[in-house]
Parts: sequence; C-alpha cells; structure tokens
Amino acid sequence: MRRSSKSSARYVLPVVALLMAGGAHAASVSFDFSFENDGDLFASSFGTVTVSDEVTDQLSFQVSANTAVLGSGADVEQFGFNLDFANAVTLVSGTNSATLSQDDQVKGRNSDFDFVVDFGQGQPFFASVEFVIEGTGLDLAAFLNSPVSTQNNKPDAQFMAHIQSTSTPGNSESIGGVVPIPAAAWLFGSALGLLGWLRRRAV
Repeated sequence: MRRSSKSSARYVLPVVALLMAGGAHAASVSFDFSFENDGDLFASSFGTVTVSDEVTDQLSFQVSANTAVLGSGADVEQFGFNLDFANAVTLVSGTNSATLSQDDQVKGRNSDFDFVVDFGQGQPFFASVEFVIEGTGLDLAAFLNSPVSTQNNKPDAQFMAHIQSTSTPGNSESIGGVVPIPAAAWLFGSALGLLGWLRRRAV
C-alpha cells in the first residue's frame, strides 16, 4: 500500500507550521510509537521519536525504544518516516554509519515510507539512535504535515521503527505512530488565538 494524504494532521497543522516558519528555528517535538504493527502487543508507548530543526535546512531525529516494554536488548534497526517536502534530502550523519533510502519499507510493514534510515543489524545494539537530514527549506513543518502510510487492516503511520533483539515473541517488533490530533488541535487553537491578537494589534 502507498502513502495517503488523508491524514487529519494535514488539515490541522498548516497554520501552526506557517507560524513556525515565520519565527526562529530551534523548535522541537516528541511523539510516542503508539502501536505495534501486528496488533498482538499493547502498551501506552513502545518508544519515542524527537524531531528538532535547530539548524537551518536540517532536521535532527532521536529514536528510542522503550526497553521496559521491548526488553533491555532492544535494538533500533530501521526508522521510516514521511515528509511533506518536495526538495532533495540527504543524510548528514547517523548512528553506526547509518544509510538513507527513499520510497522504501520498514521490516514488518507492507507500505512505503518516503525515507528509511537503516542503522545496521546485529551488535553493537542501540536502544536509542540519532540522525540528521538536510534539504533546502527543510524544517519541522515538513514532518508535522507529512502524509500517512497505509496498510490494510493496520493502523496508519507517519513514522515507524523496526526493533530487533526484543524480549517479545519473535524477538522483533515493528512499532509506529502518528502526530496526535488532540495535540495538533490544541496548537491550531493557539495559532488562531495568536493570529487574532496580531489582527487586533494591526487595527
């Protein structure tokens, strides 16, 4: 299955993204991996992804597995994500000589993501990995407004990681998540309030 532009986040976040683009960089957000793709493992969070745009034209990612759920040996092997971004993207740096591919799949998920970062298989194990990507005009809005990847009978995902060497049955899990709509709606309301205040100041 391919990516879908029917993500609710696409309709909620553009105003917020516009406000971010108008100000200084150094914005940072964190989201949970809220589901396991097979649907046979349940937890409030399987891990987190933190994204920031502290450097112009760059996004920095930190992807962490929740070892309390996935086991102390949990190792982040791959991370896939989508971007609402048309320009070329390159990998600047990444844990364990990471590599970047485009229009690829994360293990355990039968749908494409715009980009997949591979951190290698086997030792050394990394419960948390980092990488930086770069592109002209790239900022946090590209991640927040990204489309979802769809798979039949599976939750939609804007980002997904494959975790190996887990303590769960099968010893690996594919975990995913989306930009949460309640948080996006709150930001949208705050953005409207700020726009109203600016409008009043202009009168």
